[in-house]
Amino acid sequence: MLLCAIAAGAPTAWSSDTQPIATRNHRPMSLIFLRMPFAGEPLGVKEGRLELDLTLANDFRRRLEVDEDSEVDRLGVTYRWGLGRSREVWVEGALLSRSGGFLDPIIDAWHRMVLGWSDRARITTERGRSVVALEGEYSFGSATGVGDVTVGITQRLGPRFAVSAAVKLPTGDAGRLLGSGAVDAGVSVEGWTPLGRRWSLYGQIGLIAQGNATRVSGSRSLVDQEAMALVWAKNSKDTWIAQWQSERSPTVTGVSAVDATHRLVTFGYRRKLSEYATLELFFSEDRDLFNGRFPEGANIGPDFTAGARYTWKF
Repeated sequence: MLLCAIAAGAPTAWSSDTQPIATRNHRPMSLIFLRMPFAGEPLGVKEGRLELDLTLANDFRRRLEVDEDSEVDRLGVTYRWGLGRSREVWVEGALLSRSGGFLDPIIDAWHRMVLGWSDRARITTERGRSVVALEGEYSFGSATGVGDVTVGITQRLGPRFAVSAAVKLPTGDAGRLLGSGAVDAGVSVEGWTPLGRRWSLYGQIGLIAQGNATRVSGSRSLVDQEAMALVWAKNSKDTWIAQWQSERSPTVTGVSAVDATHRLVTFGYRRKLSEYATLELFFSEDRDLFNGRFPEGANIGPDFTAGARYTWKF
């Protein structure tokens, strides 16, 4: 229904400067599997784009047998190349570092001073821990290294739609939770429509075939994902984005509070620095945004995610 609503919009091609934020759920257990990004407008023939993004995500989750308490720094590198005929290929790699981090006291203050409440489990747990564990199944500590590599292709389908397909290769060390140790494949469809002169609405649906992770139990075979984004182009250089994304949990732990659908809300700002360079700043919130009272809006994910992306066109 989301894409049908978008299809009703005016038949105008979207702009790469006003597309949504290409972010994802940075829960460590989700990061080891493929997720389809918002691809946006395919580049023209022989056009290239290099994207560098740094994301910090602080994750806390202690429910029954599940103990997940760590901070992930992820440096992503994406290279895109236009093939012509409204088609492009892209390759994404990442360097990951999982540790105790430094955001714990900042997030406690954010909960208390901005959201107006405190997470008792978080404030009574020792700060600086780095653990991702399911009792009797697996346990991981701090780790730094190269993650899995994704190769994809995007094809525009008329002025308002595009379809993407991708394969994730197991280049990350599964023994340190830097990858899944298996191949994933996915496909997504996204669409766009204007809402007046400066506003735009984007939507995406996708399906991922996950390989069976070698060092993690309970991998799901199929994971659906959905996303919506409302974009406001304030002027020719400044764009603001409000974005919602949803996906099935990557694994089944047997703990319902962890296996529920993962959902995040993201707020972003994009500044066009020049004809060739663009800077994005964004942050994402999980269920804490609504104090757990509106899981359909925001549910499972890192307590707080913040990122920056620099894009260079050539």
